[in-house]
Amino acid sequence: MTTDTETSIQTIDKQIKKYIILDVPANIILGLGAYSLITGEGANIHSLLANNIVVYSLVAVGAVLTLWAGINIFKLGRKKKALQTNNDSVAFKMMGD
Repeated sequence: MTTDTETSIQTIDKQIKKYIILDVPANIILGLGAYSLITGEGANIHSLLANNIVVYSLVAVGAVLTLWAGINIFKLGRKKKALQTNNDSVAFKMMGD
């Protein structure tokens, strides 16, 4: 691989890690909201989870953040794969010459 491609792949990996770090609390928020919504026993965890507005807000915010992070991770993964594929095909052509 060329150094430009390697640098681009490393940059993409760093961006993916940032989105994964964002995705973890988003899933926790979504999980707390879903648990409270489904079971109705959210007040056992925290008193705020007895309020339906808070519960629906948790589900909405968690779902949006999870979806946003997932879409960006998917896009970056495709970009990384394209860089790797293009670089491999260039290296293969050079070997065939």
